[in-house]
Amino acid sequence: MTRVDAAHLQPLTEALAASTRDTERARLYLKRALVYIHADDAPHALRDVRDALRLASSHASILVRAARIFVEARLPDKAVRVLNLAEQRSPSASDKALITALRVKLARRTPARAAALPVELFVHILGYLPSASLYTCMLVCRAWRHWILQHRPLWHTIAVRASAAPDAAATRAQYEAAARYIQRGVRHIRRLSLRAPLTDHRRVWSLVAPLRLTTLDIACEYTQASAWFAWACSHASLQSLTLRAAPPKGPATHPWLGSPLAARRADAQFQHLALYHTPPLAADASTLAACSQLVSLVYDAGESLHSLQDVRAKCAPALRTLWHHAQHTLTALELRGAALWVGAGPLPVERETSLRALQRLCAPLSCLGTQAELPDALAEWETTLPTDPVLADRAVALAERCAHTLRTCTFHVSHSASTPLAERVLSTCTALGALYVVVDEAVAPPPLVDSYAAARQSALTPATLLRLLTPGCWDARVLCPQLHTLGLVHDTTVRGRELIDLVRVRALLAQGHTCDEAWAAMRRAGAPADRAPSAEAACVPLATLDVDTCLELAPQVVPFLAAHVTRVHWSPMSVPRARLAARLRHEPRVLRARSG
Repeated sequence: MTRVDAAHLQPLTEALAASTRDTERARLYLKRALVYIHADDAPHALRDVRDALRLASSHASILVRAARIFVEARLPDKAVRVLNLAEQRSPSASDKALITALRVKLARRTPARAAALPVELFVHILGYLPSASLYTCMLVCRAWRHWILQHRPLWHTIAVRASAAPDAAATRAQYEAAARYIQRGVRHIRRLSLRAPLTDHRRVWSLVAPLRLTTLDIACEYTQASAWFAWACSHASLQSLTLRAAPPKGPATHPWLGSPLAARRADAQFQHLALYHTPPLAADASTLAACSQLVSLVYDAGESLHSLQDVRAKCAPALRTLWHHAQHTLTALELRGAALWVGAGPLPVERETSLRALQRLCAPLSCLGTQAELPDALAEWETTLPTDPVLADRAVALAERCAHTLRTCTFHVSHSASTPLAERVLSTCTALGALYVVVDEAVAPPPLVDSYAAARQSALTPATLLRLLTPGCWDARVLCPQLHTLGLVHDTTVRGRELIDLVRVRALLAQGHTCDEAWAAMRRAGAPADRAPSAEAACVPLATLDVDTCLELAPQVVPFLAAHVTRVHWSPMSVPRARLAARLRHEPRVLRARSG
């Protein structure tokens, strides 16, 4: 600040310290704020204006002078609001003249660039934003709020969250909010997301009936799932349906005891279908017609399904019939639920289905048909490592078919996972870039083994898998040479040394060292200086490491990994939590039939 400004500020500050009258202090604050504005110190000026309005907000002269500060600070919205308040306080003739002068000055101000945009162009820009961002834009100014509310095509996506306490008042408020949002978009709404208890409201059907939806996401009670599925199949414009059903209430109920989902009419042509905890699908003509053009199918029947011994026999045939009708368009298939994944041996196949277009597969191998119908262009695969010889050969055949296209693979490991099968699959996947290992049940840490022959005789663990991926640990071969991302979930076996060896050895190989040189450098106290990656290297270095462990590791492990890996995500997890997750997935439960 200049000396002239300081000379103006000092007497004002001294007068403020000596004055005791609120009106006089407010005038002094405004005078000092004007000095700050002329010195381009807007924060201090606005602070003094705030103090002045706090002391004498009922005086018209104070309000008019505060508006003058806002005009000088180029805050027209605040200036207009303060001038409106001043006109309501019976201003004097001089104050009225100043109000008129300030309004003329505001009218002559050059509009901001956003205000100078044509409304059509402004609304077109907002159309690229998600609907959630519109609420933030509405807070900018009244003009933006008016334009956003009046332009209905902007409200193409409506999402109503679930209430914290689902009582009558919360349901009514949720219904009113949904009605208000739907009235804004009317025929322009394309995506709708509703949650319980609104989805169980008796008047919700009148809200959604006139809409021309392409995407519908519903979370409802189990008893309402069939009604929503039937309505969705009759909605001709609908292309994507996500249906989440709450677990059935009562100890004697089960999703598979209910009536299957069936379509009364097949006006819709689904491209994306996702069902969570719903009753099973019915393979009737209407349902198959609605799903004949499916691009992605997700079916999650819940984790409690393994209490029914014959659930796989009930579930798999209907699903196979469904994706048989969509075999030429289906690119993503995802089946969840312990009943589909836990079981020995393949299921009988009535007819073969060619899944040539499939790119993402998350399904048990037992649900697929013979090797002739396995996909050959998978980019993402999620599977278990079964001990059944037929399923093991099917897994190897699938890996061989997709050796040059498979980029991401997820192994679900349990006490029966096969170590030789893991080695056969990994040795085939030469283009694999990301590998994730999920431990589905708590397995006791095995004793340290010194040879691969001993490892073959024990169950597969993440620690064993890391040794397989470390060249020179047991074998000089380099499995998955393009591997750059490794993830471990619910791990209970890795101690830290396996991770350090894997990261360091593959990093040295990527720099052009041989396997013997890499291990010699590991044994020496001082490792060789890092070199640039070599184009003729045996593998690429690990760039991303995502570890969700249940064990405490040595304190130096994580800093070492962070220094040698570009991105490390470390999330320690407690052992009780891991055991609970495993028990919820695999512990058998008793299903009691309903009496009477």
